[in-house]
Amino acid sequence: MKRFRIIEDRGGDIQYSRFSGTEKECQEWLNNNCWYDTHTNDYYSKSLDDVNGNNEPFTYYLDSDDDDFIWGLIL
Repeated sequence: MKRFRIIEDRGGDIQYSRFSGTEKECQEWLNNNCWYDTHTNDYYSKSLDDVNGNNEPFTYYLDSDDDDFIWGLIL
């Protein structure tokens, strides 16, 4: 079964796996927790607390196990 996950990109090459599930579950998570910026093509958290030390918002994207990664570890 194909697995999907939401990656939280905090900038400076710091990335975390924020959520995992089916593609539909991950899309629902993005829709419930993020807003989409059509100018940058990025998803940003709806929470004002999800920013790095420079007060830049975290970005989020959908990843799948078709890509080159090991679950729990980003290569």
